[in-house]
Amino acid sequence: MPPTVLFASPCAEARAAVCAALESAGYLTLAAADGAEALELVRREGGRVDVALVELVMPRMGGLVVTGHLRDFASQVAVLLDCGNPAGGGGPALARRADGVLQRPFDRVELLRAVGQGLSRPQQRPKPVRAVRIFRTVAGRV
Repeated sequence: MPPTVLFASPCAEARAAVCAALESAGYLTLAAADGAEALELVRREGGRVDVALVELVMPRMGGLVVTGHLRDFASQVAVLLDCGNPAGGGGPALARRADGVLQRPFDRVELLRAVGQGLSRPQQRPKPVRAVRIFRTVAGRV
């Protein structure tokens, strides 16, 4: 089965164009109009999403918040942030939070390169559950 890429953007034209470019390269696509819808799609698809390309600024929930939630419950999903100008203030910080940053405007070649890099990143393992010690107080001692 081909990899699945989720693209989240409030712009319907951008969603159509990016999904068409990805589909022409053989990817399966899902589209969301905002961050909350993107998270719902990832939850609903149950592990089928391989890469999430999310715009940095979206209504209801922006790209950084989406990235944080995906790190918590779907760490296997590579997250690429779509932003206007990462070099203009925050590019390195964004790159540390996500698996990649795609600066707009980007073309089909840059899009496919970024998605390919996202797919080739080392798989994230689920976060280990932290053991919590429970102490009983016996006669005032721990």
